Amino acid sequence: MGDLPVLTYFDMEGLGECVRLALVYNDIEFEDRRIKVSDWSPELKATFPFGQLPVLQVDGHMLSQSLSILMWAGRHGSGKAFPQDEDTRLRIEQAIYYTEDFDRAWSPPRYFSLVASRWYG
Repeated sequence: MGDLPVLTYFDMEGLGECVRLALVYNDIEFEDRRIKVSDWSPELKATFPFGQLPVLQVDGHMLSQSLSILMWAGRHGSGKAFPQDEDTRLRIEQAIYYTEDFDRAWSPPRYFSLVASRWYG
């Protein structure tokens, strides 16, 4: 790897926090670039893949989608996050995808509080 990877996410925990934790756990140094929600304009949004965050810039490539970034982090750095044994790795990946299903079910009520004040004052 050349320069430090750059993680860009909002100035909050959310999906970016999982990525931050994975990078730290796997001993990957990175730049943590945080964007204020109030600065998230249509023009800025258009500069990111799928118009979404988080993104991780690595060696000139912009990786998107938090799960893909987590998988990248697990396979790089110290390597302690992903075992070399295929069967064990498969069980870990199954657990990861299961938590994604669970997260999808709970995301609407969890994030509603972030925008409710904008809608209801």
